Amino acid sequence: FLVAHEAGEVKSLPGVDIIRALPSFAHMELHCQAGQWQDRTVDCFTRPGAVQLVHESEEVVNQDYETIRALEIKGFFEFSEAAAQN
Repeated sequence: FLVAHEAGEVKSLPGVDIIRALPSFAHMELHCQAGQWQDRTVDCFTRPGAVQLVHESEEVVNQDYETIRALEIKGFFEFSEAAAQN
């Protein structure tokens, strides 16, 4: 599952293209779009989506997983500056 570490109005999702370009990327399910409010993830109901990674190399999957976790902290979302961040 993807994790939103902040809440706010989503301006854009620049991390989507980065994730889709990962070597082990297989599928992504998104529950938020630009212009919508995204709550900070506290459970499975507030997650912004999910990503499936598949590759013959465990090392590649692990590297891509770490890339996604880093993007969740900075780079997956661009929030509107007018939105309150929680």
